[in-house]
Amino acid sequence: MNVYRLLEKTPALAGAEPELLQRMAEAATVRSCARNDYLWRTGDPALHLTLIRSGLVKLSRHAPRGRSAICGLFGPSETLGDLAVIKSIPYPVDAVIATDSASVIQVPAAIVMESMKQSAQLACSIACAMHSKLAALHAKIDVMSAGAVEARLALLMVKLYDQFGDDAEDGT
Repeated sequence: MNVYRLLEKTPALAGAEPELLQRMAEAATVRSCARNDYLWRTGDPALHLTLIRSGLVKLSRHAPRGRSAICGLFGPSETLGDLAVIKSIPYPVDAVIATDSASVIQVPAAIVMESMKQSAQLACSIACAMHSKLAALHAKIDVMSAGAVEARLALLMVKLYDQFGDDAEDGT
């Protein structure tokens, strides 16, 4: 599928005028990645709005004593880096490929910002996409406060299935 069509089907870009989507598509780059490749590291400048074309990307944050915490797991048609692009701040977390391979589309931040100034609908769609990420953070808090390890793990599996699960043809 071509870049324009993928941008057009992305919830965060819903309602954007076709000429704005075309300009974004023309400026975008498609990047193929392998497991553990970094899309960016904490502190890198927010140069792109990233759309996941295929695969999964995890956002992780460094914690004390060399550990890291997974902040979120994102899949196809989801965008990453929205808030950092809009606020023009460095990325606050690492973005790492979590599956064997992934493909992403990266739209330059300057074009995204220019397009948002021209389209209230686009700005609203991006804000709604950020709200969805906030809801996912609330869901993570629900998982972390679900009680015993078994209950937390069960709730996490249900939430991951709801987000990424897909029934096979045989119903499994």
